[in-house]
Amino acid sequence: MAAAQDRLGGNRRLHAELLLRFVAEHADGTTAVCASLRALRPAEAVAALHRLKGAARIVGAHAVAEAAARAEDDVSHGGTQSLDALHDALCDAIASISVHVAVAPAQQDAPAVLDVDRALADVAAALRTHDASAMDAIRQLRHASRHELPPEQLVTLEQHLSRFDFERAREALDEIVVARRHAGVR
Repeated sequence: MAAAQDRLGGNRRLHAELLLRFVAEHADGTTAVCASLRALRPAEAVAALHRLKGAARIVGAHAVAEAAARAEDDVSHGGTQSLDALHDALCDAIASISVHVAVAPAQQDAPAVLDVDRALADVAAALRTHDASAMDAIRQLRHASRHELPPEQLVTLEQHLSRFDFERAREALDEIVVARRHAGVR
């Protein structure tokens, strides 16, 4: 992370924005590659891996870039063994990014209080469409809720999302909404 930030002249806000864009655009990278392979379009899969590799290098996610390079080579030669390693590297990077961005200065510029209901709706919408922006929506939810929502429920939600388990993430979100209702909030 530090090297990528240095390449951006120390601009932490820009780096945080690039990290969020990386997550939004590439969090479902292995899913897209697998879909291309299932559709018998290996060239499309290789192109997606190549884009992921380049994007990972830009934001400083070197483990993802290396795993994407191995997967690109593997898929180019008819294999798929390296996709699990890529998926693991991508999950680790997204978890690291969510921690990094959560403490980035851009957070200080966020509104002091966001509407929790709106943030819950944004998370739900992102999860329904398997949109990678759900991680950013969860970060906003965490900021909006402050002490309103149990942190362990948010952690569970984040963990499911970091594994791209959208169904279990939706279930965790439903539990948050039910608990909120039982607490007498809406």
